Amino acid sequence: MSAKVPTALTVSIVLPCLNEAATVGKCVKEAKRWLERKRGEVIVVDNGSSDESIAVAKKAGARVVTESKRGYGAAIYRGLVAAKGEYIIIADSDLSYDLRHLTPFLKKLQAGADLVIGNRFKGGVQKGAMPWLHYYIGNPILTWTANLFFGTHLGDYHSGIRALRKSVVKSLNLQCVGMEFASEMIVRAALLHLNIQEVPVVYRKDGRKRKSHIRTFRDGWRHLRFLMLFAPNWIFFFPALIILILSLAVLIFMVLESLELGHISLGIHTMLVLGALLNIGYQLFHWSLCIDVFAKRIHLPVQSPPVVGRFDRTNLEVMMLLGGAICTVGLIFCSWTLLLWSKQGFGDLNPESTMRVFIPGITFVILGIQVFFSTLFLGILNFEHIHKSSS
Repeated sequence: MSAKVPTALTVSIVLPCLNEAATVGKCVKEAKRWLERKRGEVIVVDNGSSDESIAVAKKAGARVVTESKRGYGAAIYRGLVAAKGEYIIIADSDLSYDLRHLTPFLKKLQAGADLVIGNRFKGGVQKGAMPWLHYYIGNPILTWTANLFFGTHLGDYHSGIRALRKSVVKSLNLQCVGMEFASEMIVRAALLHLNIQEVPVVYRKDGRKRKSHIRTFRDGWRHLRFLMLFAPNWIFFFPALIILILSLAVLIFMVLESLELGHISLGIHTMLVLGALLNIGYQLFHWSLCIDVFAKRIHLPVQSPPVVGRFDRTNLEVMMLLGGAICTVGLIFCSWTLLLWSKQGFGDLNPESTMRVFIPGITFVILGIQVFFSTLFLGILNFEHIHKSSS
């Protein structure tokens, strides 16, 4: 039988578990020792263990709930939903963290924090607790990237111990089922402007007798992919803006003359590259618009620049007219090329002179067509979103 739960709880300690029979009982006992004189519970979320984890957890005094969908995020979310405490503390069940010293988390929450992250790099990482690749490369790079994208100032995005208010669980709308759940929790909290704090924690060598569930490259890539999903500004909009401005400016300049960079002369071949970049830049810009519409439709708290938000359905006709205008400019350039060809009796032409006109011409034709039809597609997305929101 699982332990009885008090009716009015202050703290719920959630421990995800997958084949942790060797350590989960000790973790539960540490947590319950800290809970002495507090109104709280320990919840072990079993994620499909094939060993004695459930029996060990119950014997140690935990309330056990199960989650059939495999994944760190799925298990944690099941625990968050099941938790009855006003404050929830999440930790791994492999003895990596000392669960007898959780008071700093509780104090931060009671002082007004919505989410509190344990910083292992400030508290200390014991020898052998973390692979060097994670310590020196993986965690620092991913944490730096996340801080840059989302304006946070945290030192450890991927700590396995953290705490939050039960009242913010619903508003976070957490979705990830894998290891990237750790990043999702912080990113969503940051985008919602919640109060995020840190406390130093000691990271111990775990008590497992088997390999960790973490897969360095797979899970690292999933974290990075998630960060890119929630940061369209950095992945789409800003690169698009840079590519569009530079490629267009240089392409127009090169219609008149070659570009000389010291001993390097850039001619029509460079213009071909610039034309391709101009179209790539627009595609990135268009994708940033699509992401903004999609995010609003499914209520993702993705932040986009104000200029992106202005391209709603009231601006679509203007954008379509702009596409037509760009295409017309391209056709004028192409007609100019045709005129030069006719003056030569439709014979051989000097590519160095005619391609300076034809390359921007065909580039603008393609770009104009893209702008017109991609705007039409954007209108379809917007129509669906508006229809749903007004129903």
